[in-house]
Amino acid sequence: MKLIPLLIIIPVCEIFLFITIGNYIGLFYVLFLTVLTAFLGLSLVKAHWKKNLKKYNVNSLSSLQLNFENLSDSLFILVSGIFFITPGFLTDLFAIILIHPSIRSFIR
Repeated sequence: MKLIPLLIIIPVCEIFLFITIGNYIGLFYVLFLTVLTAFLGLSLVKAHWKKNLKKYNVNSLSSLQLNFENLSDSLFILVSGIFFITPGFLTDLFAIILIHPSIRSFIR
């Protein structure tokens, strides 16, 4: 039940941001920025995903703490990728926050 207000508030905020930013820079630039952040964000997610996969090796299987960190980082990177794909400036901000390694360790 706590998720339902978020499903209403976030799209309303995104529409408000689209309209507000679109009034300042124009519709074409808003659409261009939306597509650009999706592609750049996904390439950033891909790079972090590959870096995280390199941490998985035979030696890391013996350490439970390292496995938890890698799995939680993988989850944060996956959620960040979903946020980057979702069009909007607020979701891109959430994605950038989740993809940053020091913020991920703080949340973890």
